[in-house]
Amino acid sequence: MTKLQFAQEYDAVFLDSLQAFFTLELINNCIKIQRNQEKGNLFLGVDLAGYGGDENAFVNLKEIEKKKLEVLDNIETTEKVSAHETVKKISDLNKTWNYKKIGLDDGGIGTPILDFCLEDPKLKRKTVGINNASRSIEHSKKGKKKLLKEDLYGNLKILMEQKFIKLPNNPKLKQSLLSIQYEIDEVTGNIKIFGKYSHITEALIRAAWCAKTKGLNIRAFC
Repeated sequence: MTKLQFAQEYDAVFLDSLQAFFTLELINNCIKIQRNQEKGNLFLGVDLAGYGGDENAFVNLKEIEKKKLEVLDNIETTEKVSAHETVKKISDLNKTWNYKKIGLDDGGIGTPILDFCLEDPKLKRKTVGINNASRSIEHSKKGKKKLLKEDLYGNLKILMEQKFIKLPNNPKLKQSLLSIQYEIDEVTGNIKIFGKYSHITEALIRAAWCAKTKGLNIRAFC
């Protein structure tokens, strides 16, 4: 559980209905100026904007050692690009980084992009669709489980709270994380997560989820 979830459920802490999901203090505690030079598995998270939306975002994440992750960089594309061009961008990045796994938003315009990736011999075994919508699923021994937006964001926040992930001192990445807010429904107690500059964070949560499901110590993230 995140500290927010624990405070609500066990400490009966009253929280304002609208707050920053990632605080500046939490973000700064995760920033590391010097990059780790050790080799490790690499993961790519992709958030797709489509035509006329926010920028496409790509986040490179490295597994330094068991349970230790580091964000290498984030890339944005502001121009309007076709699905084919986006697949080419993913393919080019894979040629450079040779990812262990690639997670992309398979909702909306992401559907044909995922299909293109699954047809590419060099991408098909690496690429997985990770959607924020409740219709996304995670396969487990017990069957199919709905993967919610709260799961993806909660996973990243736990990594940050437990100091299992390091971030570069990148202004746009910080801006994106700081833009994420949550609102608590006073009736149901459910949390709604949203942000006006969320595309980089959306790519990051997918890269972090890929690292989790790749075979890290999953218990540490739950």
